[in-house]
Amino acid sequence: INTIHNAAMHVDEELHSAMVYDWYLKNSFIDHISDKTFTLGSFRRCNFREYGDFSNQPFNASHTKKSISFEREGGIYLQEKHEAHLKKEYHPQSNGFAFSIDFTTGFDYFFNYALELNLHFAEYEKVTINGKALLDGGTQQQVKTIEIFDGYLQKNITISLDEHVDLFYYPLKTVSQSEMGFDLTIQSLSIALVMPFSKNFRLEGSLEISDV
Repeated sequence: INTIHNAAMHVDEELHSAMVYDWYLKNSFIDHISDKTFTLGSFRRCNFREYGDFSNQPFNASHTKKSISFEREGGIYLQEKHEAHLKKEYHPQSNGFAFSIDFTTGFDYFFNYALELNLHFAEYEKVTINGKALLDGGTQQQVKTIEIFDGYLQKNITISLDEHVDLFYYPLKTVSQSEMGFDLTIQSLSIALVMPFSKNFRLEGSLEISDV
């Protein structure tokens, strides 16, 4: 009986291009400090320039009865480290939560901030983003509202922001091996909300889940 250990395998171009090493955990509300190298292609392949240490390092957490906050005294790294501070607050609501993100640094340089989310769905062919099918990914320029429709559960996820952002998204696929060969499986919808800034920024928003 053939097993995955002795079966002859062929890796085609699609599989080869899907083999990407993620140098950070694909969670949600991940903070990237990048620049113009952050594009849909570099987001997909995880090879954009990362200047900060906020995407894969721990935060200090605290909470009250009404909110939870995460803070990190980190840095911006070019030729040397420049001190930077990031604080995120989340306020639970009946059908979602409100959030605020504050970033400050004394280093005067133009960056792109990218807020990354990874969301799981049962049937990705029934998912749309601002009315557009997920397909193989896409971009939308200068939006303040992102509406993700889940046709399987008949629910909307609405992300509302107080600033305009560029939206990048794609289906995150992983390569797995079986007796039939290699398979591509969609694990999540990866989203990045990108906006330029210099020295500091504050981004406020909310995430709401509602029935259609």
